[in-house]
Amino acid sequence: MKRWMKNVLIMLFALAFLMPAMAMAGNTAPYSLSRENVEMSRREDLGKVSRFTENRGVYRIAASNEWLYQVRLDSISLKLSLYTPEGRGVLLQENLVKTGEGNNVRLILRQINRRGGMLLQMDQKAVDTLERLGITEIVVADYDLYIQNVYQVAELKEIRSMMNLRETEELCVRGEGDPVTVVDENGVRRLQNP
Repeated sequence: MKRWMKNVLIMLFALAFLMPAMAMAGNTAPYSLSRENVEMSRREDLGKVSRFTENRGVYRIAASNEWLYQVRLDSISLKLSLYTPEGRGVLLQENLVKTGEGNNVRLILRQINRRGGMLLQMDQKAVDTLERLGITEIVVADYDLYIQNVYQVAELKEIRSMMNLRETEELCVRGEGDPVTVVDENGVRRLQNP
């Protein structure tokens, strides 16, 4: 089988796999954001992250060099994705860097656009996997590498615990002080400011 044909089949399989997650975010994101009147402009006040290199892994944890709809570390797809406020999936690149504090690792997600206000949606297994891999921080950056939001994995885990999430529920967060949306296959369960 030709390489390009194999890549097309892989992409089609990946899209079919993501459709339920995209539908959840599509139903959830506009609801969670339409309840507030918040400017969705891009941020430049948090600085920039360094340019991505070809070698994006650290401590034997491999990160993909491809544009993806869902984070894939060590060839494991995590249900951790970015969405527009309208609920459309956003292509992202991933990079892992040491934070300089022991063996802590920062996961940087570079979105394909320059827009602010992206929603980060993840299931509970993704939070556990990040913690197991030693990833302590998730940084969402725009295409020009300006930091849009920073999430601490320990805080995400605490929010999950505080909200008594069921196994099928996922967190959908946008930024500090914004409501946390809890979603499952039936849509929105509740909104809460942590």
